[in-house]
Amino acid sequence: VSILIITVAYITLCQSCNSTGLPINKDDLTGNWMVIRTTTSDDYTYEQITGKNVKDMRKKAEMSIWQFQPNGAGTFDLGQPEYQNFSWTFAKPQQQLTMQYGNQPQENPNGLRPRIFTAKYFKHDSLIIQNVIKNNRQDSITVRTVFLRLRSNDTVPDLVAPALNKWRVKALQAESDDAIRT
Repeated sequence: VSILIITVAYITLCQSCNSTGLPINKDDLTGNWMVIRTTTSDDYTYEQITGKNVKDMRKKAEMSIWQFQPNGAGTFDLGQPEYQNFSWTFAKPQQQLTMQYGNQPQENPNGLRPRIFTAKYFKHDSLIIQNVIKNNRQDSITVRTVFLRLRSNDTVPDLVAPALNKWRVKALQAESDDAIRT
């Protein structure tokens, strides 16, 4: 009996690992998401291709907030005083999410190419996307990003609303010691 239970559990686990989850549409992406984990297929190759440290990339990306709006605009929050804007589209047949950073030319001064991600897994409140980064040689690296949908009540529909983020506004003058104590 115990061998049967272990076999059934193993088969169920293996099927869920290979699953792509539910079919995904553009409407499924709208809302607020948080990056939970970022992995690479090979840290050393990532550093060689991008010239960036993997630990720094993970520190910057993980716990960041991403807001996908239905009109194709988006905002991501890396915990810095200012937000970053992007536009996005989703092609259902290819399961491709394309993001172009900076909605205005002055926001994208380096003319960054759009990033193309492939949706690998989706289930209601979790999403796994990956992109392949290549260099001029034959080297390539796969970066996987795990998102978790943030649940917010109706009183807080927009997590990046200025009224909720007063800490980002630079103070006009320094506070006195008395003001801090009260």
